[in-house]
Amino acid sequence: KVSKTYRIVLKKMNDYKLFCIKQIFNSRNLPYALYVEKEQTVMIVHNVSLAKLNKLSNYVKSYDIDMKIENYDKKD
Repeated sequence: KVSKTYRIVLKKMNDYKLFCIKQIFNSRNLPYALYVEKEQTVMIVHNVSLAKLNKLSNYVKSYDIDMKIENYDKKD
């Protein structure tokens, strides 16, 4: 059951940064969906606490990745 969903916006991504973000999430067993929207990459994550995502956000900055976390409400 999905309790909470977040949308993560990643700007100015290149192949290396995309590889890094995938490795970071996979190594922590965090499932995600990934797609490109206009000039940005978007990840959708379920059942991960905001505190954990904020901690991850600080970590990915070391890879020069700009990660913005937003609440996600599915549009029907």
